[in-house]
Amino acid sequence: MDTGPAADDHHDAETRHALRRCGDAIGLEAARKNIPADLYVALFGRMQEGLLRGMVHQLGDGEHTIQVFTDLPGDPLVITAPTAGRGRHLGPDLARAVFLLLAAHGPSHSAGITARTVHADGHATLQGWVVLDGAPKPLSADVLRTLCSLGAQPSASDPIHYADAFTPTPLPSK
Repeated sequence: MDTGPAADDHHDAETRHALRRCGDAIGLEAARKNIPADLYVALFGRMQEGLLRGMVHQLGDGEHTIQVFTDLPGDPLVITAPTAGRGRHLGPDLARAVFLLLAAHGPSHSAGITARTVHADGHATLQGWVVLDGAPKPLSADVLRTLCSLGAQPSASDPIHYADAFTPTPLPSK
């Protein structure tokens, strides 16, 4: 795996491209609602931020990896955000995930969220949600297991427990 400066430049270029695609989708949705894009971000961005902050808080103790993905046109967009414990701070990866959720907020797009938690005893739990029109809908363990197994090879070295997702309670912005 290349981690030199050229890899950083490529990764930064990918991130910039993904954020541009998100910005374009946000602009289109704002225009559809006939409001300026900055007002759209102000109105709906805090909702998505509160959603992810509340979700991380409710996941509890452990090391969490949040993945947010969306069905925006073009290549799939996925943002992975590692976070520890019940932290209420949104690091840069979670802030990008909020932007991706905001891009998928309108009725013409959807998003998905998975949360993988590694607990103190070493076992891992996976939960998932589908986000429709900005609202997260918890997935059952059976549905999540089926979705995760599509096109994937099971790994005995990384056993994971699929858990029913909870209904997140958003936390207010700081």
